[in-house]
Amino acid sequence: MALSLFQYIGIGLATAIVLVPIVRWFWKWFDKPSKSTIEYLQKQQEDDEEKALWSQIEAKIEAEQAVQNQLTTIALQKVESLGKSLDQEKASTAWESLGVDEPLEPVKREVLELVVEGIDEPDWVLVEKIQNLSKPEINVPEAPDLDRLIQEKTTKPGWADDW
Repeated sequence: MALSLFQYIGIGLATAIVLVPIVRWFWKWFDKPSKSTIEYLQKQQEDDEEKALWSQIEAKIEAEQAVQNQLTTIALQKVESLGKSLDQEKASTAWESLGVDEPLEPVKREVLELVVEGIDEPDWVLVEKIQNLSKPEINVPEAPDLDRLIQEKTTKPGWADDW
């Protein structure tokens, strides 16, 4: 018995309608990654996140170091420019270009030292104020005696001790 083209198409369609859901179910059921694969993928993801975090931190540190290096070079340039004085030839050419016949000597820097000299006399106003501290002021109440208050609290049984 020979089947016609339409019969072959119908049989193929019926077979596909039955087998496609079965194959799909097997595919979904058995195509899941194993526990070790899931752990490996999670570890890879955590490592990638950690690498990204550390690269951000390193980039931030490098940027801070670059800024610090720039500030250091600027400070060194300022110190070098402040410490340089013109030598005799450059100073004389500069004065000549300004039209001054007698050049002035370049200023030499002197390092100043902070010298604290001893005090010969005491500050009598301050001494008088310190002596008046022990005298009671008007309309100021006396401070309570803290030692006595602490002793009273420890000797009296409190409400919680009355059980």
